[in-house]
Amino acid sequence: WEVVVVFLTSTIKFLPAPFAAAGLGLSFWQAFILVGIGGTVGVSAFYFLGKGVFSLGKKKLVEFGVVTKKIRKEFGIKQEVLFADFDWSTILSISGNKKIKVSNLTKFPAVKRDLALLLDEKITFKEIYDLAFQSERNLLKNVDLFDVYQGDKLPEGKKSYAVSFVLQDKNKTLEDRQIDKIMQKLQQSFEKNLEAVLR
Repeated sequence: WEVVVVFLTSTIKFLPAPFAAAGLGLSFWQAFILVGIGGTVGVSAFYFLGKGVFSLGKKKLVEFGVVTKKIRKEFGIKQEVLFADFDWSTILSISGNKKIKVSNLTKFPAVKRDLALLLDEKITFKEIYDLAFQSERNLLKNVDLFDVYQGDKLPEGKKSYAVSFVLQDKNKTLEDRQIDKIMQKLQQSFEKNLEAVLR
């Protein structure tokens, strides 16, 4: 496999790799052959009606598009397949002077908790996000909005946000009392600063 990886990285600039393409529903060998052809004949052969380009200034970093129906049909692929072609030489030249900081992954599990908040319709998720991290700087790792409701079941001028919070300690497993204390602190902060009501 090391030889295969070296071969792919040195001769095939077509992404995603077979493993990633297989994640889209292709068999491994369908994905592998598709990737190989992309690197051999050039990825432009795969572009559908258009293509996207991501650039930094005038430097093109990546082109992306959709595999054509004709190519998919040859491999018996029914679902849509997306791909991207990265200009690694340009990307590396831009990032070459940047310092990269790497840390070990923690072996202790993250914990997820949800809050359903009734808020004034003018309150934004960014306000909730910023306030959450102001309230808990150490163990709060992520905040996501996964549901918004506005309707006749709520008071006029109000909306409901369902927000998830991910907590994690890189040195130990969190205990229930720690989690409850943090969630209570977050709730009180939302109530005090945003006039939120827990649903």
